[in-house]
Amino acid sequence: MFGKTYFAGVFGGISGEVKNLGILDIKIAGKEDHCSKIIAGGLVGVIVGDGKVTNCFTKGEIRGVESAGGVVGVMGDEGKNSLIDSYSTVTISGSERVGGVVGGVLGKGIVSNCYSTGVISGGNNVGGVVGEAGGGTRVINSYFSGTINAGGSGRGNVGGVVGSASCDSVKRCYFSGTINANTLDNVGGIVGDVGGSLKISNCYSAGTIKGNNFVGGIAGKTDDYPRLSLKNSYSVSVVNGNNNVGGIIGYVSSRKAMAVEGCAALNPSVLARATSDVWVGRVASNYGDKMAKDIWGETKGPVLSNNVAIAKMTVKRNTVDKVFTKGQDEFDGADITIEQLCADGTIGGRFTADNGWVTEDGKLPGFGAALNLPAHLK
Repeated sequence: MFGKTYFAGVFGGISGEVKNLGILDIKIAGKEDHCSKIIAGGLVGVIVGDGKVTNCFTKGEIRGVESAGGVVGVMGDEGKNSLIDSYSTVTISGSERVGGVVGGVLGKGIVSNCYSTGVISGGNNVGGVVGEAGGGTRVINSYFSGTINAGGSGRGNVGGVVGSASCDSVKRCYFSGTINANTLDNVGGIVGDVGGSLKISNCYSAGTIKGNNFVGGIAGKTDDYPRLSLKNSYSVSVVNGNNNVGGIIGYVSSRKAMAVEGCAALNPSVLARATSDVWVGRVASNYGDKMAKDIWGETKGPVLSNNVAIAKMTVKRNTVDKVFTKGQDEFDGADITIEQLCADGTIGGRFTADNGWVTEDGKLPGFGAALNLPAHLK
């Protein structure tokens, strides 16, 4: 499965269960001549079969490796492995598949009730919780709070929770902090790059998100042939990119049906730096043609439905204010004022207790407790 690869961690690999264990002052450092061969986890290098890690934490530093995760390096593609109720405050740097909790989940793994704080640095497939999530992976009730620094000239895929996701679902997750990925594409507050049939629901981002092309407050880019369902999520992040920049999603492909529904773009600003042929929007950049027809004459473009955007948001094409195309089913969403936002904590019924949200009038929806309004919404 991994070829000639070295696994580093307190446990190089497991197929059973590790639970109720904390590791302090981890120091894992790869040598440059071997960096392409090392997958490191603060606790476990690789989980195979039906292996489990439950109620564990790590603190320390991992650097100079290819793939890295604060708790687990990679979860393999055989069996149903899981990573539950665990966290990391490890400072991490790697080149490929770098995650605050786990570097990569390759099969039908579950990452639930996990979080990471601190600083994460990498090149491609970098996420605050999971670097790369594939197969039938589910990421649930997890968050990252801190800073992600990603650079280089590769394909990018940088997310506040998951860097690259061709998995089953990302639900009830959030990002709070800063993403610095100015030279990389596919950058999102929750997920950077979307592949497969991914469902993103009931998530939010709060902070600053900077990327190159395909940059969004929740998701960066959908590939040409996946199916995306992005529902009931919001962003209060500053979003800044070169082109294809959106308050919720940067690029929505028109080649396969996509759905962005019941979302709220509450960003203070969405800025695209490009000087020509610029695509930017309050909810989504208007690159994908939502009215495109397939060969049978059926509408095949992305479905945009029941989305709103804060009326005072600044949206610029380079230095020029964008002329909005407003409406709940349009790329810029329908206007919502601060007064309307404060009067209804569910934001028009989009964020409810049935979906795990705690709401309160005059505050933003949150998990466990409603959140105070940021300065730009007061």
